[in-house]
Amino acid sequence: MNYGLKSAEMVDFDRVFLNLENPRHEPFTSQDEAIDFLCSNEYVYELAKDLTKVGLNPLELFALLPSSSKGKRKTYVVGEGNRRLCALMLLKDPELAPPKERAKFRELAADWKPVPQVFAIVF
Repeated sequence: MNYGLKSAEMVDFDRVFLNLENPRHEPFTSQDEAIDFLCSNEYVYELAKDLTKVGLNPLELFALLPSSSKGKRKTYVVGEGNRRLCALMLLKDPELAPPKERAKFRELAADWKPVPQVFAIVF
């Protein structure tokens, strides 16, 4: 069975978005709501801290689902990897973190070089 699976590929980070309807939690109406929940309940800071030390595990690919097309640029939502994506987003832009967590993410991000692409399986 193929399941609509393509081969693994590098996808521009700015084309990947959090899954607001992740089956592991209630649906969210905004990315801010999802980030707040993930930071409060899913150890995103600890994951971000680990990412700054060891980077992304190449064995843990993101699973991406097509979201929409903006011109010729397709966008995707994460089917698997919401926490990792959230951690990467907050390392890239700590101002997206909940206010009480921003200082911690700013500190982590100071020496972090944002990833331009993620290795993913696109469905």
